[in-house]
Amino acid sequence: MRAFIAIPLSQEIKSEICSFYKELGFAKGIKTVPVENLHITLDFLGEISEKEAERFSGNLAFVAEHTAPFVLTIKGSGAFPKKSDPKVLWIGMDRSKSLMTLAEEVKAAVDSMDTKKFSPHLTLGRIKYNDVTQSAYYDRFFQQGDRIFGKMKVDCFRLMKSDLSGKTPIYTLWREFELRGGK
Repeated sequence: MRAFIAIPLSQEIKSEICSFYKELGFAKGIKTVPVENLHITLDFLGEISEKEAERFSGNLAFVAEHTAPFVLTIKGSGAFPKKSDPKVLWIGMDRSKSLMTLAEEVKAAVDSMDTKKFSPHLTLGRIKYNDVTQSAYYDRFFQQGDRIFGKMKVDCFRLMKSDLSGKTPIYTLWREFELRGGK
């Protein structure tokens, strides 16, 4: 199964992002992520077996048991690799010590093959091809660089299965891990 570990978004944050999508409008060549699929990826596992998922689940449960819930501010917007040549549009968040530590511990718990440093963000869209309609869209998007989308309590993370068989990925919850540290 294709899998990843993610923090789900609160309904309030999803509603705020939905409003943001409406403000941005439409541009050809930009494939936006459906609001219901938005999440904060802690680690992408790629293809794993169910046996590996079970083994990882034990390790992830240990991480959750020793991690206290925390509050995260979702704010700002940007692009990878850079604004002048965007391939991925994103919304940012606090680089809080709690979030960064959780990401490190999750990666260690699943023997992550991803050597890149964790970069906290929500992927909003991917640029599939260039079109003249994108200029105004980018102007509206990048004007929101300081926008605060809200605060949310992070009290769990999830092991998710990803099915790419259709036009849009379908994410299925494999297991949820409640943060219990400090209780």
